[in-house]
Amino acid sequence: SYISFALTDLESPIWNLLKQLVFIPEEKRSLSLVDYFKIESENVTRQFKLNKDNEWVAGDNFTLADIFLSHTLLWARLCHVNLSPTINDYIDRAISRRSYIQAQEKNNL
Repeated sequence: SYISFALTDLESPIWNLLKQLVFIPEEKRSLSLVDYFKIESENVTRQFKLNKDNEWVAGDNFTLADIFLSHTLLWARLCHVNLSPTINDYIDRAISRRSYIQAQEKNNL
């Protein structure tokens, strides 16, 4: 399922890359780990395919799977992982949703 993919294959390398680039001080980062997790993140994002006939992963309705996937893919974008135009469009649709924008506003108060 998409949720399983998001929580295992996709999240693991992207989260580890994010930790190296954002949460670990620059002087303590491992460049070899950064390189490794970036390659792994790019490999796994290439595996993620969207059906062009659907707006979201499971059809035309936004689901929990879209929350997990789009959020993790947004991390990948923040880490400068090479993403396809299709994935970038998917992320843009997800973060343009009214409920996402409202949640961001509420979290940033």
